Amino acid sequence: MKSADLVRFDRMIVEALLADTAEEDDWRDWMGLILFVEDDVHCQVAWSDGVIRQEFIDNLEVISEVT
Repeated sequence: MKSADLVRFDRMIVEALLADTAEEDDWRDWMGLILFVEDDVHCQVAWSDGVIRQEFIDNLEVISEVT
């Protein structure tokens, strides 16, 4: 992953972390843009709700990579 990649949450990983696969939630539809990668664990993501959040890289999947 690198800056400007389009991402969303890796559903299988996040559902396992939440241990709540029965309930549908809107986080499944969030898309975000990686603003910058802080280190090999964290990155800053600008989400489609307009909020910038620090996220664990392992919890994200790339939808579209910048070449």
